[in-house]
Amino acid sequence: MSGRGARPPAHRSWESGAVTGQPPASQAAAKSARLHQSPAGELPPGQYIPRVWPVLHYGPVPRFRPATWDFRVCGRTESGTEHQWDWAGLAALPRCQVVADLHCVTKFTIPRVAWEGIAATEC
Repeated sequence: MSGRGARPPAHRSWESGAVTGQPPASQAAAKSARLHQSPAGELPPGQYIPRVWPVLHYGPVPRFRPATWDFRVCGRTESGTEHQWDWAGLAALPRCQVVADLHCVTKFTIPRVAWEGIAATEC
């Protein structure tokens, strides 16, 4: 496969959950995608489904330190005050799950990704 606009072969290793470094939640999504994959005609114009889960970052990945990590929300919040959680506090918030296609600006699509997180409206 080479050149612009080239499409990968039909087999995609991320569908089997075999991609090294793939986030654990993605393995279930990959299985779901294999079972419910959108036909190529339903992809947005210019998008393609990759053979492997792309790694998109530049440089080293920072080391995660839960003891010093925090998350802050400030600015135009409903209460007008800053909100802050440490790792344990954030992990204790209610979680929700959504299954949706990931369409990346770099032109790949991963169908039916299982997303999990905290709904901002619940915080």
